[in-house]
Amino acid sequence: MTGLFALVALVSQSSPNTLSYQDGAFLVGGSGNTVVVPIRQPATDTAGLDRKNQRWSAQIAGKTLTFDSNGLTIAQGAKKSISRLSSVPTSGKIATKESNEALLKLVADGVRRLEVTALSGVEIIGTKAYLLARWEDKSRNPWLEALLVVDLADAKPQASLIDRLPGFSYAVGLVDDVLAAREDELWALSQKGSQFSLAKFKVGQPGPPAVVPLGPTVERARISPSGRYVWTHTSTRQRTVMIGYADIETQEFVQAAEVRGQVTGFFEPAYSRVKTAKGTALINLFTGAQWEIAADAAVRQTSAGLLVWAPSGEPKRATLHDPHGRVVSLWAQASPPSPPRGG
Repeated sequence: MTGLFALVALVSQSSPNTLSYQDGAFLVGGSGNTVVVPIRQPATDTAGLDRKNQRWSAQIAGKTLTFDSNGLTIAQGAKKSISRLSSVPTSGKIATKESNEALLKLVADGVRRLEVTALSGVEIIGTKAYLLARWEDKSRNPWLEALLVVDLADAKPQASLIDRLPGFSYAVGLVDDVLAAREDELWALSQKGSQFSLAKFKVGQPGPPAVVPLGPTVERARISPSGRYVWTHTSTRQRTVMIGYADIETQEFVQAAEVRGQVTGFFEPAYSRVKTAKGTALINLFTGAQWEIAADAAVRQTSAGLLVWAPSGEPKRATLHDPHGRVVSLWAQASPPSPPRGG
């Protein structure tokens, strides 16, 4: 530990930032400001989303709205209604007579079903729940995704179709969380053909979403919490992973790094955490800088830099990094004093 504390002293002398820990939070100080970083972070999933039990449920306007393997359930007291949303695929808003004839033939052949398969995402705005619903064929391939709205303030709430999603989202499983509310819009990433894009539905307005092209299709993609970037990763035939990002404002897409390993997380603004045969590392997708971190480390972006600490639940050491991965401040839990020697 002597070497680590010597390094702490050396960095402290050359850095305007100070790093300390107390009461379950790090205190990052610099330029007259102190940033408080709690080690416990609120869940990022939509409230009521239970991935383990594959269901979503929420209380809205005195009613309970639930999606699970039974479909969409609306309950109030002892009254309950269940819908499999089977009228959505044939709605005149998204279908024609000709397309419905072809669809019903596929249904008769057992290839497709009119009943909804999954919930790709949900957002609650006021008394309204916006649901991105998904229909899959017998091979588990999606053939329709559509945005619906339910106003729980209505005496008899029912799901109403807004429009279909162009292409298909990156949602997986019976319930997922790929719909994001941004000011007066609802966002969802979609892939169609050889391209992926961002679909923006205007809240309260019917009709199709505005589509923002972002780049060639990728295997996995997610919107950053800030809403500025999209983080992506795609497996290659060479058993590597291409990691990239798209800037939503400029529509620029960059394949930033190629690694032989597994992507285990992303952090603002554009850091990727990867697990390789050599260990765990962080990659700055903007600069290409890469450095190793502990396997049990937690990572959080702050206004003073990227904070990394380990173990994640009971920190014993922490480092603050600049965008190039350089350490600008350190903290280490003080060792208890050594017992006096007997003598």
